Amino acid sequence: MKAAITAHDFGTVFLLARSQAGITYSQIAAACDIKPERVGLLARGQGSVTTFEKITRIADALRIPGRLLGLAPRAWEESGHGTDGDGGDLRRREFFKASAGTGWPRACPT
Repeated sequence: MKAAITAHDFGTVFLLARSQAGITYSQIAAACDIKPERVGLLARGQGSVTTFEKITRIADALRIPGRLLGLAPRAWEESGHGTDGDGGDLRRREFFKASAGTGWPRACPT
């Protein structure tokens, strides 16, 4: 997951979220404000996310720490979430907890 995030390979991030956390592409799409068809295409390796706006929406919806994407720390990082325990960047359980079920809409910025 961390390698896919740092490479901005959001297709792989979406694929892993679906396979590891059971999150549907529709849920990912709604949280990240991306069309479900586009999420599916990205997960199949077709295309990429390149706009700053979409990258920040994905980061906030999936609780990806800004430093992994070359962004400033996200506002929600102030609460202490987003570390992986080795002084690093991502707590996998927090990612999946924030992104599972009803956590997706709450994780998405308004």
